[in-house]
Amino acid sequence: MDAAGANRTVFQLKLGMASLDHDIKQVATLLKIMTAGQVLQADANGGWTVDQACRIMAHFDDHRLIWEEPCATYQDNVRVAEQTQKKVMVDQCIGDLGIALRAIDENVAHSICIKSVHLGGLTTARQVRDAAIASKTPMRIDGPWCGDIASAAILHLAVGTPEDLLIAGCDLREPLTLPLDLKGVPHISSGEIAPPHGEGIGITLGDEEFGTPEKTILF
Repeated sequence: MDAAGANRTVFQLKLGMASLDHDIKQVATLLKIMTAGQVLQADANGGWTVDQACRIMAHFDDHRLIWEEPCATYQDNVRVAEQTQKKVMVDQCIGDLGIALRAIDENVAHSICIKSVHLGGLTTARQVRDAAIASKTPMRIDGPWCGDIASAAILHLAVGTPEDLLIAGCDLREPLTLPLDLKGVPHISSGEIAPPHGEGIGITLGDEEFGTPEKTILF
């Protein structure tokens, strides 16, 4: 928190890996030092049961909190949202187009996380994003850790989302340490990132980037 500074608007806290009391204390500690305009995504990665999620969430009544993926299945996350009336974000549990569109249409979850790699690619992810825009559903757009190509593609998807509906995106190349920079993720002021200008995803490829080919096939 100290390193990020007040300019960071969204924080994600990983939960569900220790005791329930530990999770409660972590959330409470972070809320105490956050500003009124910051948002906390409390991410259990599907690690709680419905009862556990409801017990933890009952300790908090704070508009800055979004409870990300409390349970492993979409239906259980819906039950948590209905029972607690808290902001619940669905993530990995919407792993295909059908269930993602169902989540948007049912409008029980507060928000969704769009990961193109889990949905089958950018075309499907854009369908989900556009449906979320039409229904005014807030969303986060990112994915698993990856390199420049996937990160740049996801940034393009995110930048086409209205600002009031885009909760966050992130630099998916971290914490990876990669020797190459393919120019697909420009860094701008205050530690922010952006997609490159122009058509395509702005990746610069060259033979020298990949070294000597292992095999050459002529057609």
